[in-house]
Amino acid sequence: MYRLLALSGVGLAFGSLCELLSQSEPVLLPMQRFFSARPSPSLPSMLVLRAHFSPEGLYFVSSNGSHQIGFHHGPLNFARLGSQGTHDFSRALPQAGAVDMLRLESGNLLVQLVNPGGSTFHEFDQRGEVVRTFTADKPYSLYAVIGGFWLRVNDRDEVEKGSYPPTPGEIPMVLGHIGLSPHRLVQPLKGRALLIDRVDGRCLKVDLKSGLSATARINSQDLDSAVDAYAAIQHNAPAGSRVAQGLAVTSSAADEQGNVYLALSPYSVAGGATVLQIGPDFAVRRSFRCQIAWGTDATKAITPSYLGVNGQELFFVSSNGDVGVFLLPR
Repeated sequence: MYRLLALSGVGLAFGSLCELLSQSEPVLLPMQRFFSARPSPSLPSMLVLRAHFSPEGLYFVSSNGSHQIGFHHGPLNFARLGSQGTHDFSRALPQAGAVDMLRLESGNLLVQLVNPGGSTFHEFDQRGEVVRTFTADKPYSLYAVIGGFWLRVNDRDEVEKGSYPPTPGEIPMVLGHIGLSPHRLVQPLKGRALLIDRVDGRCLKVDLKSGLSATARINSQDLDSAVDAYAAIQHNAPAGSRVAQGLAVTSSAADEQGNVYLALSPYSVAGGATVLQIGPDFAVRRSFRCQIAWGTDATKAITPSYLGVNGQELFFVSSNGDVGVFLLPR
């Protein structure tokens, strides 16, 4: 059973809230293809830091696998793996404390390298050539670039909007306070972006014209179970101990129709990984259970770190570069 509960509002309400939607069981998706993004098995281990799927293939930023807490050693690489598994290009990047990547409406990719002194942004075209490079004096998270504007969350937890490419001296417009945990995802959509709290599944939309929507929580049995399990771990931890925050939502993706896909945790080789399809109105439309092992070979199992959708295909990429492909039912 799925339903949508309105929680609290900030800014203007966006769309209608759906009550009862579906009682159907998750659709089982077997893995159709399994391959690796590593250029060669003989190379050192690869650590995928960010990944994005497109009609051209899989774009990703990776390191050689060696890293310290809070800092990724070089060389970092921005690369594309073609739809048939071909390695189209690889571009070296400077070292960085953190990395982010997003796809622009033009089809270009924007890579953000975050260091204590600020951020450096590299915009690449689809051939892997640098279009422009610019810097920001603070390590803000640049969440989306939509309709000639960028959206980011400042250190006061407010969504800001400014011109893209950035205009020197421009004062950004504050759209509102988001009220989500620091553990969040952003999913760019046409004309807006969806912000997702990875801890409890709360969501809100950021619209360039109307501002921030009401906050809503998408409910499903799988999501509720994950949230409750991680909350119990926190509650039962010994006094004084530090327990990492459990994240019920691991990654997100969107299709051309504006549907958003959320990958949930926990997952297992035996039970697979759950993916929810969320419509533009926040309603859960379908639920999928992806078999993350390749056939009966449990050694070839995907750790679903990154999620992607391209047409009728759904992808998982693990942090070591393994890729699993699933076919979405029509």
